[in-house]
Amino acid sequence: MAKDSALWGYLLEESLAWLLRFSGYRLLVHEDQDPVELVSTGDTLRVRGRGALHQVDVLGEFAFTPAFSMPVRLFLEAKFYQTPCGLEVVRNGHGVLHDVNENFMTHAGTRPRQRYQYSYALFSANGFTSEAQKYALAHQISLVDLSGASFSWLLGIIGSTAWSLFQAQEQYWPEGEPFPLSWLRMELRKALETSPVNLLPSVSLGEGKFKQAADAAIAQFVAVLRQHSDAELLLGFPSAPFILPLAADDHKGFDPPLVAWGP
Repeated sequence: MAKDSALWGYLLEESLAWLLRFSGYRLLVHEDQDPVELVSTGDTLRVRGRGALHQVDVLGEFAFTPAFSMPVRLFLEAKFYQTPCGLEVVRNGHGVLHDVNENFMTHAGTRPRQRYQYSYALFSANGFTSEAQKYALAHQISLVDLSGASFSWLLGIIGSTAWSLFQAQEQYWPEGEPFPLSWLRMELRKALETSPVNLLPSVSLGEGKFKQAADAAIAQFVAVLRQHSDAELLLGFPSAPFILPLAADDHKGFDPPLVAWGP
């Protein structure tokens, strides 16, 4: 059986993928979008590094490429731990980033392949230790602490949805059968429109009480995200290697200056 804590992590990942999509990034979810850099195994996406393949929670490519630079891609990792993320988590992120950005080769007489500048952002439901923060600052890893009041509603709906799915599993799912995580991820991505439909895996669950309860929980989850999207779910990208989570009290008053500045 899947634990509700594991379901928290899946829901947080999909929430952040949806957030990234509305912050100027194109989501990469399948190797068909870049067969050179990406590898798909089921619903798991990996990125090629110089020494290994690296699993990624969420991967986005920024819509615009700065002049005299390479296209920017962002690793986004979500941690729903009960304690603050420690140094080892941030160190792992730095290792992944270093390996992926060094994955290039040149051969005489051949055309160079497309390269990308990968960045890394780590979101934690319960903050970070001081050692993790110092290490991230030194190595330009963006840390986003979701434990503050601005994101309490997000963690709240994730917790209640995970609990509803866990209860549906206990009451209606066949004992001993693995929880249908692939189906859950497909349904979330379909509802949140975070993946092209043609790239979603075909997972059939059949009708029944479990599906009815799970569908209701997913619908409520998506409705709350959309309800809050105009104010709480905003990301700012300053001229620095950091992400700024923003909350606008007056979203209508916040919009016109952005429109005036251009796309």
